[in-house]
Amino acid sequence: MEEDIKARQRMQVIVEHLAGRMNATQAAQALGVSRKTFYEWLERARAAMSEALRDRAGGRPGKPEDAQKAQLQAELESLKKDRQVLEARLMLKDVIQETLDAMQGRWPGSKKKRDEPS
Repeated sequence: MEEDIKARQRMQVIVEHLAGRMNATQAAQALGVSRKTFYEWLERARAAMSEALRDRAGGRPGKPEDAQKAQLQAELESLKKDRQVLEARLMLKDVIQETLDAMQGRWPGSKKKRDEPS
């Protein structure tokens, strides 16, 4: 993007003024504006410079979070936890069933005939 020529001229005059090489009246005349307008530009330039020179967090800026993506990721995590619970229940059910099957073979009155050798 090409720098605006007028903005560059304003910046040069403001720097000259801040360096003490030009007073406000001379700066306003050089730019063809009133002193009031010059002071407004000067204040905007100071504010912009102050903002530009503030400390910022280091590193790469974070990516903006997509609300729908965040919701889906939270739902996925919830479903993963539910799956783990269900898998644990199935495993427990299998263990209980195996235990019951084994116990039925030993209990009196089980389906297994007593005459058969063990």
